[in-house]
Amino acid sequence: MKLKQCLVGLALLGASIGAAFAVDLVSAQAAYDKGDFQEAFKQFLSLAEEGNTLAMSSTGVMYDMGQGTTKDYAKAIEWYKKSADAGNQFGQFNLGTMYYMGTGVEKDMISACKWFALATRQGNGQARIHMHICEKYLNDAQRVEANRQADEFVAQHKN
Repeated sequence: MKLKQCLVGLALLGASIGAAFAVDLVSAQAAYDKGDFQEAFKQFLSLAEEGNTLAMSSTGVMYDMGQGTTKDYAKAIEWYKKSADAGNQFGQFNLGTMYYMGTGVEKDMISACKWFALATRQGNGQARIHMHICEKYLNDAQRVEANRQADEFVAQHKN
């Protein structure tokens, strides 16, 4: 659980975002760091609805943890998926974690490894560790399938 809480803060460090989003994200993160989860949730959700992929992942974390809002795994997955589909490494990592743990979704190691692989390709070290752990549960054909799905995602989301 501490890992997901840290992701909100870690996500800000490596994100490449516009100046307006940056100021708002800093404000949302400051509220989160003070423990004002309701204010942080309100700000992250607003930014997520405006299309900020990092805020989408952070909104998912808050639904996942029940911070500033009611715990709702379905909504957490929805926001993680939006973030992940938009190419955000933190959304990809968080979505992979949901599939790995079977939290709010059916446990699916192929999907977990796919999302971990995608986040790893963007330099997410935690995803790399989780991907290696996850792959231990897959046979060779399943590992190939997870990588095929990750490659397909990249091909479909090229500019």
